Amino acid sequence: MIINDKPLDVQLSEDFESNAFSIQANDKMFGILSDKIYTYKVKAVIRESCCNAHDSHVDAKNPEPFDVHLPTRLEPWYSVRDYGVSMDHPTCMKLYSTYGVSTKTGSNDYTGCLGIGSKSPLCLVDSFKVRAFLDGEERIYSIYNDAERRPQIALLLRQETDEPNGIEISVECENRNSEFEREAIEVLQHFETKPNINLESVRTSLKNVEDISYHISTDGIYVSLDGYGKGIKAVMGNVAYNIPNELFEFPDLDGHIVFQLGSLSFDPGRENLSLDDKTVETIKNRVANIEEMLSKECVDKIEQHDTFFQKCLALKELKATRLGMQLRVSKHDDLKQYHIPEPEDTFTVYSGSYKTSKNDSAYTLPLPIARDNKVMYFIKKPRFEMRIRHFINNFSHSRYDKPTIVLLTEEQVQFMQIDAELILDLETVVPKVPRVYSNGTPCNVKTFQWNGSTHNNANSWDETTVDLADTSTVKVYCEINRFEIKGEKHVFTVWRLSDYTKTAKDLGIKVDVVYGLKTAYLKTKAFKKGNWIKVSDYLEKELKNIAPKQRYIDHTQPSGRLTLSSLILRMTDYDLPQEFSDYLSLYRKYTKQNVDIFRSFGISIDNSEDYVTMGETILNKYPLLNLLSNNVRGCSEEIVDYINSVNKGDTE
Repeated sequence: MIINDKPLDVQLSEDFESNAFSIQANDKMFGILSDKIYTYKVKAVIRESCCNAHDSHVDAKNPEPFDVHLPTRLEPWYSVRDYGVSMDHPTCMKLYSTYGVSTKTGSNDYTGCLGIGSKSPLCLVDSFKVRAFLDGEERIYSIYNDAERRPQIALLLRQETDEPNGIEISVECENRNSEFEREAIEVLQHFETKPNINLESVRTSLKNVEDISYHISTDGIYVSLDGYGKGIKAVMGNVAYNIPNELFEFPDLDGHIVFQLGSLSFDPGRENLSLDDKTVETIKNRVANIEEMLSKECVDKIEQHDTFFQKCLALKELKATRLGMQLRVSKHDDLKQYHIPEPEDTFTVYSGSYKTSKNDSAYTLPLPIARDNKVMYFIKKPRFEMRIRHFINNFSHSRYDKPTIVLLTEEQVQFMQIDAELILDLETVVPKVPRVYSNGTPCNVKTFQWNGSTHNNANSWDETTVDLADTSTVKVYCEINRFEIKGEKHVFTVWRLSDYTKTAKDLGIKVDVVYGLKTAYLKTKAFKKGNWIKVSDYLEKELKNIAPKQRYIDHTQPSGRLTLSSLILRMTDYDLPQEFSDYLSLYRKYTKQNVDIFRSFGISIDNSEDYVTMGETILNKYPLLNLLSNNVRGCSEEIVDYINSVNKGDTE
C-alpha cells in the first residue's frame, strides 16, 4: 500500500544548530514494535499473517485461496501457508530482521506497507517458524527473542522439496483454541477470497456471514437493519476498522463500507483508524448519502404494499425497528399520509390478557393493527360480549398468542379504509359458550389447564373447558387451591410437576394434559362421573408398568476427565460405531437421573454392573478416550478419526 506522506517544505530563516532524531535499537523499542502496538494479540497475528498471504497471492497473480490452520486440542498450533511468490534467502533475512522494511509500499494492490506485521507473532509467543518454498528448495527459519528480548532470525535447515512456491508461518499456541476461532471469524469475514480453513465450525460461521441479506448493497456500501447494532465498519484491504460515532449518525446499524487501499490512515497496529484530516474527510464523503439511501429504502418498503391499510401496517412495523426510530419515519414527509384517520365515534376493543379480557368501551385512536391474527376486526353486533371473552381466553394457552378483537361499524371500516378481506364474521369465528347445568348432568365444565410454567401461581394455569360427557378417556388432574397444588401423596409444586412429567416423557409415559381442579369441584357428582385420576396416582401406576429390573450407572472417570456418556452426547452428529449407540441408548433410558423418579414413587431398583462393563469395554478398546478432560472443545473430528483408525486397524 502506498503511504502518501508528502515531504514538507521547511526552511530555516537563520543558521540554527540542529540535530536529526534517531531511534535506539534496544529491548524497549523492540518490545513496543513487536508487542505493545497490539491490543488484541491473537487477532493481530491472524490479521497480519493472512494479509501477508493475500498480498503474496496478488503478487503471484494466484486467485486460489491460501491455507489457514487454527489450533485444536490435538493440533495446538496456528499456521498460514500461501502459494505466492515466496522469498529468497537474503530477502527473508532482511525482511524479518529489520522493522520498517516492506516490499509492498510501491502499489495500492497490497495491504501491507509498514514492515511490522510480519513480526506480529512475537506479541504472542517468544518464537515462531517460517518455511520458505522457492524453486524446489525449502528453508526453515526460527524467529525468536534472545535473552535480552531482542528479535533474532536463524536459518535452521535447507533441503530439496517438491512443494509449490510460497511461505508458511507457524505458531505454537496451546489453550487459546476458542480465542483463535472467535478472532478468525471476526478477521476473515472481510476477506474477499476466504482461505481454506481446517475447522468446519469456522467455515460455517463465515458462510453465514456471506449469506446476510443487506438492505442496502450498492457502491461498496452494505447496511443491514436486522443485526445486533455493532456499527458500520470501514473495510480497506480486507481489514475492518470501527468508524467512530462522531463520523456516522447511525452507529446502531450493522454493515460495512469498502474503501480503496491507501485512502484511509490507520495506527501502526492496524487496529484503529488514524483520524487525520484526509481520513475524516474521506469517511464523511462516503457516509453523507447513507441517510438518504436509508430513507429511500424505508419509503420503498412502504410503497410496495397494495392498499392504504397495508401501508399503514408496514409503517407501524417499521417504526418499531432501530432504523425507524433513528430516522423518525413517522415524521417523514413522504410517509405522513399513512396514518389511519380518527373516526368521530368510539369503537370497542377486547384486549386479550393472561386470564381475562378487557373491554375498553371508549377506545379511540390509535387503531390496533398487527399481522397473523394478532388483531381481528368484526362488524359490531349486540350480545356477543360473553362469547368474545370466552373465545379470547380459550384461543391459546400462551398469553402472548391471545388476539385483540376490535368491533367496528360499517361506516368506521370505510372511513379508516380497512381492507374488506380483514373484516371477519362474529357468528362464524366466535363460537357459542357451552352451558353448564347444575343438576349433575355430564356437560362441559370450566376448569384450568397447566401450561408448562413453573411459577407457583395463576400464571401456570390457563382457563379451559372439559367435556365430562367423554368418559372414555382418563383425565389427569391436580387439586389446586389458590393455584397451589394440594392433596397429593408426594410433595408437589408446579416445578416438581414439570420435573416429573419431563422425566416420565423421556421414559415413554404419555402425559398430554394436566388439569387443575378447584377443591370445591372435587365434591360434586359431576367430578365422580368424569373418569379423573390424580397425577401422582397416574405416574405411580405407569411407572410400575415400565420399571426396569436393574438400573444403569454411568461409567465414572477420575476427577476432571470426561465421562463416556458426555463424550458420546457431544458427538451425536457423527457416524459412530454401533457399540457407542448401544451405550448411549441405555444411558438415555435408565441412567441414575431418570431412574430417580422410580425411587421418588417408592419403586426400588437394583444397580447393574452390565452398563459399567459395557463402558469399560469401549474405553479399553479406545484408550485415548480415557485422557480427554471435561473442557475438551473443538476436536470432535479428530476424535472420530481416532475411533475410525482403531476400527480400521481391527479390520486389517
